[in-house]
Amino acid sequence: MIELVLLQAKTSPGYQETVFEKPHFHLPTLLDMSRDEDELTAHTNAKLLERTRRFLHVLEDLASSFPQVHVKVIYASKAAEGPHPNVKAKGDRLRRELAKITSDTEATIEYLNAADLRERTARGAKAVAQLVFSETPMSTSLGEGYVCLARLDEYYKFITSENQALRLELFESNVRDYAGSTSVNNAISGTLKSGTGEDFWWFNNGVT
Repeated sequence: MIELVLLQAKTSPGYQETVFEKPHFHLPTLLDMSRDEDELTAHTNAKLLERTRRFLHVLEDLASSFPQVHVKVIYASKAAEGPHPNVKAKGDRLRRELAKITSDTEATIEYLNAADLRERTARGAKAVAQLVFSETPMSTSLGEGYVCLARLDEYYKFITSENQALRLELFESNVRDYAGSTSVNNAISGTLKSGTGEDFWWFNNGVT
């Protein structure tokens, strides 16, 4: 089965009908196997274009096995209650349109309100990973953490999965998330590549 998850997260205190209008207009084109890449590139967000392209490539590669496709649309907001019937009607229109992607596509719409988000946040994420130390770690005076020394390559193995992707669950609660190709991050990368002997760990210890 191929599962595609589409998330609409809004900070508004209620659900809005307009949230479904853009997806209803654009997604059928973006998820069309015969879409015109050149035309879409001119006016479509690059990341959205790449993600939908990835989905279409998977769909094409597995076409011979006639996979079942499940498209899940999640609309999250700070609403105190569930969506108004008019909002649900717009959501149902989108669901019916997405169900046409293949002959065996199931589409669902899920609404998350403030209480749902609070409950899911309370669950927390559990992650287990092994880090190889260069020396025996020292415990803090409060006994709630450790100070340790590890080689950079071992730390890289610690924070990445087998396919070399960053293990986002380890940094989910970290406010210092990766901000993209910014001047600061490019400078950090330059320091690593320069080999000038600067104390990299001292100047770039923002991972908490």
